[in-house]
Amino acid sequence: MDPTLADYFAAWNETNADDRWQLLGRCLSDDVELIDPTGRWQGIAGLSERIANYHSSAPGTIVASASGVDEHNGIERYAWKIVDAGGNELMEGLDVAERDTSGRLRRIVMFHGPLPAGGAADVHAQTNSASNLITLGEVTIRYVHAQASSPYSLLEWSAPPGTPSPPVHIHHHTDEGFYVTAGSYAFERDGERLLAPAGSHVLVPQGRAHTFWNAGNEVAVCLIVLAPPGFEAYFRELSAGLAQARSDDEAIELRHRLSASYDIEVVGPPIQTP
Repeated sequence: MDPTLADYFAAWNETNADDRWQLLGRCLSDDVELIDPTGRWQGIAGLSERIANYHSSAPGTIVASASGVDEHNGIERYAWKIVDAGGNELMEGLDVAERDTSGRLRRIVMFHGPLPAGGAADVHAQTNSASNLITLGEVTIRYVHAQASSPYSLLEWSAPPGTPSPPVHIHHHTDEGFYVTAGSYAFERDGERLLAPAGSHVLVPQGRAHTFWNAGNEVAVCLIVLAPPGFEAYFRELSAGLAQARSDDEAIELRHRLSASYDIEVVGPPIQTP
């Protein structure tokens, strides 16, 4: 790894703001831009803030190189991974970067998660590989289709009976569609409760307060369409952060910080199911 990327990876693992600033100053141009699923981050100050948010959401984890560097025509790509203190992989990703004439990074486009499966007709296969699965408590989330260039993302959400709902929340820029494939879910949407057995579809347009939970006595499964894509990366960061949280207070603070980075406004507590 060349010194520029070595400094860049070191900056992602530096928790001291002053030391991190020095590392970023060596490897980034002054007008650098980072584009990732959480948004656009401008300048060294913006990247330092993004890294600080990462450490707040996933303390004790390490960003490590996961490949060599592939380069042509001034554009390079390389893979990375996030591991916990025990070396267990929590997330993988890919950066596509461009450098200025001095060799410092000036534009970085970051992708979270593995590349989606595809076919000749752009049919995205559903896979059960470990890299496509995350857990949030008792809930299992499978990434069926998550690609930044696509107009939507598709997740599979599996919840056993008795699992509390997510907090009541609003997405101001994301539409959600739910299709129940097994069991039954209940939805709360703007204070109205709906029962959705298998075969039901529920649409939650942006700006509507909502949550959902398993309303039956067996595992319930639904497909969730998110449009536009990007919000789904929240679940990966949340899962990685909760694995490191040492108390309920840390877990609550983590959710608050991630909500500020993604399209989430929490407006009510989770609904506890029987």
